[in-house]
Amino acid sequence: MARKAVQWLALAAAVCLLVGCVAGWPRWFKAEDRDAPLITTAEVAVQKWGQERELACADFTTTVLHNDDATATVYVGFFCQASADALRLGYEGNVKLQLAGGKWQPAGQPRFSLSADFQPRVLRFHLQSVCGLAYSADGKWLASGAADGSIALWDVGALQLVWSHAEDKTQACGVAFSPAGDLLAAGGNGDITLWRVADGQSTQKLRGHTGTVFGVAFSPDGRTLVSGGEDGALKLWDVASGQELPQLCETDSVIRAVAFSPNGAAVAAACRAGTVREWELASRTVLFSTQHPDSVLDLAFSPDGALLASAATNRTVEIWDAATGRHVRKLSLHTDWVTGVAYSPDGQYLVSSSRDGTVRLWGMATGRQLRMIESDGAAVQSVAYAPDGAFVAAGSAEGTIRLWRIK
Repeated sequence: MARKAVQWLALAAAVCLLVGCVAGWPRWFKAEDRDAPLITTAEVAVQKWGQERELACADFTTTVLHNDDATATVYVGFFCQASADALRLGYEGNVKLQLAGGKWQPAGQPRFSLSADFQPRVLRFHLQSVCGLAYSADGKWLASGAADGSIALWDVGALQLVWSHAEDKTQACGVAFSPAGDLLAAGGNGDITLWRVADGQSTQKLRGHTGTVFGVAFSPDGRTLVSGGEDGALKLWDVASGQELPQLCETDSVIRAVAFSPNGAAVAAACRAGTVREWELASRTVLFSTQHPDSVLDLAFSPDGALLASAATNRTVEIWDAATGRHVRKLSLHTDWVTGVAYSPDGQYLVSSSRDGTVRLWGMATGRQLRMIESDGAAVQSVAYAPDGAFVAAGSAEGTIRLWRIK
């Protein structure tokens, strides 16, 4: 009898084991065989979502985070390395998949966040729109100017405010460091102030404009400063003496931005009337003059001086041959005014800022957008590329400055 009882118990155990195995088959089966369709479905869902946001994954990694057999739900974690030409860009998150009709389908949009390395560093001081940004040549300092006339000097490494001035109520959108990094020029109401970087003391004021000065730039040797503004005058200054040099020209439109060519032989100006014009300094002749269909707000030479980029209110960035004025390319994914442009130190990339609340990174070899950075909905009024190419600074309409790591 005892022997029969043992036999019955063994048979019951076998039956229970068999039933358990059958009932649990999907759970056991999925651990090995279901991962492939899960991962594939997750990748397709995230790639589609990324394309809608104009982000593309060059390298994609996934892992199954959590299974819930009762609801046939799986969460797949992902990391998208949106790496283009060795740029370190990425975002991470998870996507929810559910079994429907025998197939795994995404349930809702992926949840994501920028990976830790790509969260912005935020600088706060200004109370109004940050319309001017400039890095010192060594990358140690960042200068910012705002619509309320305040200017600030930041220690980039420490993320600390070093000094500030806020007595001038006129827009301080034009800020520029001397090549040696010892002086900071800032446009004001009819004048330009030269500030000593070391202690924030004013060394001299350059007076001659009759309206707000929107653009300032030092020559590569640091001996000359060019300025332009509301009065339409493009002026040159001797930095050492503070004396005005013979005026380069007087336009019939507000000058929004100015730039020296990298070799110091030419000066370019952007006008609200839509004109982009470049002069040769030695002969004081116009090298070329071209026309945007709308106001031009900013411009920048490529590091080798071959190209000139201009940003306009018609939502485009135009690329010009700096020697001839020939149109090279149009960058046109922004949905509102393009407020700023800046080249990477090696000239391979260009960043643009816009009132659409984004900063966009472009590859200059192809003209393709490589990354779109959203700035929490606030309009982005200015942008600057760090000299080491690792960060981009963006000034917002709400008064903050965000430093984004892009390399």
